[in-house]
Amino acid sequence: MTKKWIPSALAAFLAVVMGGVVNRPPSPAHAVSDDRMARLAKGINLPNWFWLGPDDPDAIRNRVSDEELTRLRQMGFTNVRVPMAMAPFYSPDNPAEPNADRLALLDSQIDRILAADLAVIIDLHTVNVDEGATVYSGDLETDDAFVEDYLAFWGGLAGHLKKYDPDMLFLEVFNEPVFYDNQTRWVDDILPRTLAAVRAAAPDHTLIASGTRWSSIDGLLLVTPIDDPNIVYNFHFYEPFIFTHQGANWIDNPAIKSLFGVPYPSDPENVVTPLFDRYSTDGQAAMRAYGEERWNIEKLDARIHQAVAWAEEHNVQLICTEFGSYAPLAPKKSRVQWIGDVRTTYEKYGIAWVMWEYDGGFGFAKRVAGELQYDEDVITALGLQPLP
Repeated sequence: MTKKWIPSALAAFLAVVMGGVVNRPPSPAHAVSDDRMARLAKGINLPNWFWLGPDDPDAIRNRVSDEELTRLRQMGFTNVRVPMAMAPFYSPDNPAEPNADRLALLDSQIDRILAADLAVIIDLHTVNVDEGATVYSGDLETDDAFVEDYLAFWGGLAGHLKKYDPDMLFLEVFNEPVFYDNQTRWVDDILPRTLAAVRAAAPDHTLIASGTRWSSIDGLLLVTPIDDPNIVYNFHFYEPFIFTHQGANWIDNPAIKSLFGVPYPSDPENVVTPLFDRYSTDGQAAMRAYGEERWNIEKLDARIHQAVAWAEEHNVQLICTEFGSYAPLAPKKSRVQWIGDVRTTYEKYGIAWVMWEYDGGFGFAKRVAGELQYDEDVITALGLQPLP
């Protein structure tokens, strides 16, 4: 999930939406198969499990029930993305051999997801082992020795996971590379080497790769796809950030952090809500700018199409493995419309998608007194089937 305000974006091309028809040209001979793209078509993120989750193995096993996984499949989801932190799996003394106990625990949860007829995206979400699970690319940006350890670690992890059916398990080599001040280090060096290391260990599995600046569209546009037909290229989308992250206390922009009740779509008139006088001076200025930008489905489409054009130029396929809107302070109707607009725009272009997230602040489910409650409006906005 994005840590701060960056213009990120959507993109896409040539994904099959399971259970629906997408108008697109025939897949090129070198593309990832339609069957695999169908499995990537509609996904959900499950953080707070192997990333920002409990340390206790029993708590990890109880993070999500078999019944919940079955419900996700019945709703129409086709995959689950499992973010994982590197630290619990990593041994500095032997980077190429991830912790066996932790791998066994991961295997047990992969098996449960697969048993529900959901594919799995294993997402190496954060890599730093000393600074916590929310430090993203961290030492990869400056430490050449750590890069070598990271490559060895991925080789060991992929070698372990290659036992799974490559039509059902996908390997996302890194979540949100930052590299804000040195994007070429990732794009021209670390990313190609990572893909090569993972490919050597898992020759048949489809890999998922991202550009810089928190997997933004702007970072993606700097990527030159490598000569490997079995890679899907990835982006994350949280635009307009003032809407999707209003009131989020972890971001760096104090104006956006202080906002609430921000509407979508935006225009110069509707942003001046009855709440407007309660905003700070900076918050009011941000809202006025947001209104002038006139965010709506047409603007989303135009932004997305930058990535579509990149994909078409390079004849590659794309997935958005994160998109979402923070719920606590957003107007419900606006949030549902934004989710629906983004999802329908993806499907207009045949884009595979994975929503952020299941049962957290960006999700469609919440736990109240031990009971799981679903937001049927969000489920419907995703084009899925609410359950009775």
